[in-house]
Amino acid sequence: MATRRRTGPTDTVRQVVHTRDGGRCVRCDSPANLTIHHRVNRGMGGAREE
Repeated sequence: MATRRRTGPTDTVRQVVHTRDGGRCVRCDSPANLTIHHRVNRGMGGAREE
């Protein structure tokens, strides 16, 4: 069984973004259920390439 390739941001990038945004969502200001991405997930209908 092949391992899935990690395609998301690195742990370092996640920490930088979390610090930059004060640990809150930039859209709704919530501190809960945070995700770090700038595209719509492919599983949610987003494209592979932009």
